[in-house]
Amino acid sequence: MMKKLRIGLLVFSILLLLLWVFSNFKLNPETNEYSLENSILIQSPVEKIFTYLGNSANASSWSSFVDHITPLNQNQIPDGQLNSTRRCFRNADETGIQWDEDIVKWEANKLRELSIYNMKHFPVSTGDLRTRQQYDTQPDGSVKLTFGLYKSADKTTWTDVIKMKYTGYIVAGIFKANISNIKREIEKP
Repeated sequence: MMKKLRIGLLVFSILLLLLWVFSNFKLNPETNEYSLENSILIQSPVEKIFTYLGNSANASSWSSFVDHITPLNQNQIPDGQLNSTRRCFRNADETGIQWDEDIVKWEANKLRELSIYNMKHFPVSTGDLRTRQQYDTQPDGSVKLTFGLYKSADKTTWTDVIKMKYTGYIVAGIFKANISNIKREIEKP
């Protein structure tokens, strides 16, 4: 019985090590950030994609994780613009997982960077997270859309690293589904 237990623990330890090593969250020494990114090519003008993602009402069509996003300061700042604040809800009845985000960097048809905070009801979370939407127009006119999640290494504890390494598999799956859905919605005839 003890031999089986030891073998089971060894297999479990090896599995955890492999999950750690192959995690999508990696430290980028050039930017000093932990990052996870997913990209897709979309056959559409960049202006259309950038405008589409700047409209919070469209999230219900493309997000695999969020039911809806509510702009919080659109009377002062247009939705999707620099300093726009919005609340993301996992559930239609606005219970359960939710968070707020501010657009902290904005370059028309190139970049949106959002600061994520006020996270509620997540089974695992960490602070000081940023997401980016990067729009890179390709020579053929298509757009490489990249969704990324980032955390400054200077603001990262060892417990944050553990959380990010293992939840990176879930986040990567959500990003992949989301950018595929965006491609589908944008390329509809």
